[in-house]
Amino acid sequence: ACEPTLAHCVMAELNRQNLLHGWVQQNHDGLPQKAGYRQEEINEIHGSWFDPSSPVVKYSGCLRGDLFEDMETQAQTSDLVLVLGTSLTGLNADQCVTETARRSTQGSALGSVIISPQKTAQDGKAALRIFAKADDVMLALAKEFGFGPRAIGRSRGVRRSADLFPKENRVLVPYDKNGVRSQTVKTY
Repeated sequence: ACEPTLAHCVMAELNRQNLLHGWVQQNHDGLPQKAGYRQEEINEIHGSWFDPSSPVVKYSGCLRGDLFEDMETQAQTSDLVLVLGTSLTGLNADQCVTETARRSTQGSALGSVIISPQKTAQDGKAALRIFAKADDVMLALAKEFGFGPRAIGRSRGVRRSADLFPKENRVLVPYDKNGVRSQTVKTY
């Protein structure tokens, strides 16, 4: 099974420190939660492999109304948007970047920060554009904030994935240990 990257871990630490308040997640992989990001502050707009109440939405499908409204609210109210790991190719979630960038030109938001080694269609609208890997930038940010090894997933005794949460707060899902959907095996 996949494990969170250093960037996931640093963003989870920013969330624990109440510096990051929302995450619009376009992937289905559950990596923010595995890194320790608070579930109630994640909008899994395209569904989740690990949440039976939020099935994955096919590209031709419809987004859940409540998640779409929450994403629109985030787009309309966020002061600063960090963009990592997306090419911003015209999906609905792009509005979080474009709307915050638009409001920044009016002085009502700080804008968007895009971190990616590849160009995106929204680069010119960003308040800050960093052409680099997310892990490299997040490591530098963690050092700047003085975060310890826990924030980057490297402290002694760091537990990963399902071990981060008490058993009573976990749900069995119909996937094997390799993340393959199963009719017979269930894992936490």
